[in-house]
Amino acid sequence: MRRSMRRLAVLPAVRILLSFASGIVLQWHWPLPLASLLPLCGGLLFVLILLRLPPLYRPLRLLFDVTALTALVSTGMLHCTMALRIPDDAIFRYADRREHVLLTGVVAEDPRVAPDRLRFRLNCRRITVHDTVSVNGHVIVTYRRSAWDANDTLQHIRWGDVVSLRCRLRTPLPPRNPGGFDARTWMIGEGCLLFCSVSKGTDLEILGYEDPGPVARTISRVRRTVRGTLRTLYPPDHAALMVGLLLGDRGLIDEDIMQDFRTAGIMHILAVSGLHAGIILLIVFMPLERLRYPLRTGIALLALWSFAAMTGLAPPVVRAALMSSVFLGGVVLQ
Repeated sequence: MRRSMRRLAVLPAVRILLSFASGIVLQWHWPLPLASLLPLCGGLLFVLILLRLPPLYRPLRLLFDVTALTALVSTGMLHCTMALRIPDDAIFRYADRREHVLLTGVVAEDPRVAPDRLRFRLNCRRITVHDTVSVNGHVIVTYRRSAWDANDTLQHIRWGDVVSLRCRLRTPLPPRNPGGFDARTWMIGEGCLLFCSVSKGTDLEILGYEDPGPVARTISRVRRTVRGTLRTLYPPDHAALMVGLLLGDRGLIDEDIMQDFRTAGIMHILAVSGLHAGIILLIVFMPLERLRYPLRTGIALLALWSFAAMTGLAPPVVRAALMSSVFLGGVVLQ
């Protein structure tokens, strides 16, 4: 074990990664201003170029290594600083205000369907508080039917629709109990920092449509086809459970069934994750052992990425598909 760790520690990629990560940790705990980091990184890069010249490289090899290490740490600190900056047009600047805002953007995914609500990710373009300004960022939108108007209806929304909605922007609260559901972590995984709720159908207006591209159109069409097929083949409760397992849409599952899953402690089965991706990979990969390994790998990865597309490219499934592709592709190339 120690010998393996020593071999791992001397790999150049591991040294680079550790130095870069150390810079991120240092900047997180002891931040330096951006005005100091930029000249520091530029100066270290200039010194590295000078020390790499043939007359200086051999006699000053130790100095070159120390300078390279310092440059990597500084680059990690600069990356952390840039990642934590909030741009002037960030939608996050309008969070947690008392008044309603008028938000305009493009639906950036296939909406998750429930009997009385829709949930989707919105790519924000403009916001109106007192004046209309351009903004940038993503928001999780929950579009609900009014609880006070029995005649209220929800509009049909699809991937690529340009919508205008009246809402309040909110940041998720931390979990109240240790080990509880962390909405902040989940939303960061979804690529969002804010959420909002549209409390009645008339608070949302469809302004137009922007073509999201052939990949998005295909994903949306496949999801609609799978959802419709399952509703045709199975009873409503079974179809809702299958939709939750395959597409990640749990909104159609009856609340009593959801409570049974919570009581049994197996709620994670209904959350589309890397577990589902691993099961799909094994189901396809293992029976094909008589085929040549590259062909077997290609078929398995095709099935895995098809499943990822069918889930709407859910971040956990995409991460699992990427890691599987890197691992199996590396074995093939080796």
